[in-house]
Amino acid sequence: MIRIVERIWDRLRGGFFGLVLGYEKSVTCSVTGVLKRDEIGKIGEREVKRAKRYRRRLSVVVMDLDRFKEINDECGHLLGDVVLAEVGRVLLACLREEDYVGRPGGDEFWLIFPETSTGGGEAAARRCMEAVRRELEVVGFSYGVWGRALDNSCDETFADFVRHADRLMYEAKRKFTR
Repeated sequence: MIRIVERIWDRLRGGFFGLVLGYEKSVTCSVTGVLKRDEIGKIGEREVKRAKRYRRRLSVVVMDLDRFKEINDECGHLLGDVVLAEVGRVLLACLREEDYVGRPGGDEFWLIFPETSTGGGEAAARRCMEAVRRELEVVGFSYGVWGRALDNSCDETFADFVRHADRLMYEAKRKFTR
């Protein structure tokens, strides 16, 4: 009887882990290993709600690779994918356990820093950029950080955080390209 239970348990455990791996693949980008757009959006909304409920701070970073089109045009899209994969790997290694990174598309990444002020988000973004630059000398970033303390009276959504950070990122990009 014990052997039968052990065999069933082994099958179930294998099936369970297969389901977990399947779920992980469905929410992460196959190129970069970071969260896909839908998943980072869901997590972002959840973190905004949590920050409102507990009157906490939240920072969101929108970052975009500088001159990535040139890498794709000059070296090909396969090398571009290798660059994106390395950026994803380095960003994941930079984050605290409670932080999130996602790739909404193209060469853009969103980072979510719960319990973090704008200054803390800026410092974290700078730390991540420096790590990427150390690993991939050809890659630079422009980024914008939007953070604030929230409470239940705020009507801001995750999309608002992204919109503000995106605007700041484009302002930084314009300064960089002048």
